[in-house]
Amino acid sequence: MPQKMCFPVNHFPPTIAQRRRFYSTEFKMEDAKNWLNHLPEPLRNPLFLVDVGTESGIARKVFRSSRGGLLFFSLDDVSKLRDELVNFAPEDVYYDRNLYIDKEECVRCKKSRKHEDCAACENITGQHVMFDIDPENINCPNCGTLGERMATKSMYRFCYICFKKAAINTVKLYRILIQKGYHDLEVIYSGRGFHICLEDPDAYALSFEERGKLGRWVKENCGIPIDPWVTRGGTRLARLPYSLHGLVGKIVTPVKIDDVTRMNPSRDRNLTPASFQNKRVI
Repeated sequence: MPQKMCFPVNHFPPTIAQRRRFYSTEFKMEDAKNWLNHLPEPLRNPLFLVDVGTESGIARKVFRSSRGGLLFFSLDDVSKLRDELVNFAPEDVYYDRNLYIDKEECVRCKKSRKHEDCAACENITGQHVMFDIDPENINCPNCGTLGERMATKSMYRFCYICFKKAAINTVKLYRILIQKGYHDLEVIYSGRGFHICLEDPDAYALSFEERGKLGRWVKENCGIPIDPWVTRGGTRLARLPYSLHGLVGKIVTPVKIDDVTRMNPSRDRNLTPASFQNKRVI
């Protein structure tokens, strides 16, 4: 069942036509390709996954039976990604963070959707480590706790207060990770919250257990409400930069840490596709 929507002003689920227009004319294919190219070799052409419309309920008729799951695909050339996304007109686009010896083996593997079974897989040599800081994990006087959101089928509900707290926590975690010895970090605005990715070479080789320990340490010792399951690798997916967040109509965008607390996605036009904007942006 689609979630009940309650978002800040100028956040809304795009229509299929708007999604297709975005991927046809505004999706920065070269920027996405260049972003992937800064990752280790196995991730420069990763497995891609799309959600055709699980949360919003909005999906192309031909793909409606696939709501509630993810569709995997791989490409012989990343430059062909635009054509795939125009066809799917997806709600969300992800890349698989795992480093595989043979990514096609993952596609064939019947256990690949049961993420815990991946821990001992010899086909996996590492993972792009990520911290997920989302508004729904913030206790908010307007939106409540995560439990209260889930109880009302409004898990993704958030407001400007939640977002600003997530931004403050992102900066705090960034500084903590620097102090912990990580020096190559990247921050990505996810469309609702933020991701911090570890780009230090040694970080890619952390095991499931080591990533899990790191995630628990951040949440329990640093008091930052991340999703430790993401850091551990229980979900191996991450939103593809420059793709569209299909619940709120915002562009997933790499950002500088100094800009994080100054962001206002309700007003920042660079975070909203031009074709979605009108003359009455509040």
